[in-house]
Amino acid sequence: MGNGILQTALTALVGLVVGSLYKHALDYFKTGKEWREKTGAKIDKLADAQQSTMRATLIHNSEKYFERGWITPEERASWCDMHDRYSALGFNGLIDTYRKKLNDLPDKIIN
Repeated sequence: MGNGILQTALTALVGLVVGSLYKHALDYFKTGKEWREKTGAKIDKLADAQQSTMRATLIHNSEKYFERGWITPEERASWCDMHDRYSALGFNGLIDTYRKKLNDLPDKIIN
């Protein structure tokens, strides 16, 4: 009979430990999910801010180049690199039109 009581107590103890571990695991994964959701939302906001900054820079620089009527090869390479990164974020439209106009500008080498 002593073994039966010991076995019952051991089974109850194991049940408590497993139940507690299960609860902690659920809490851990729930917290992780919430953290990932909050982090994802912050990353989305940062991407929006970056997109806005890139768009303003691309427009400002291209209007400067259009006004003077030429562009240096270095400026063109920099502008096109930013445009490619901007487009990779899934944003296009007006900036694609600016790129077409930019392609028509003559290069000017500055010594």
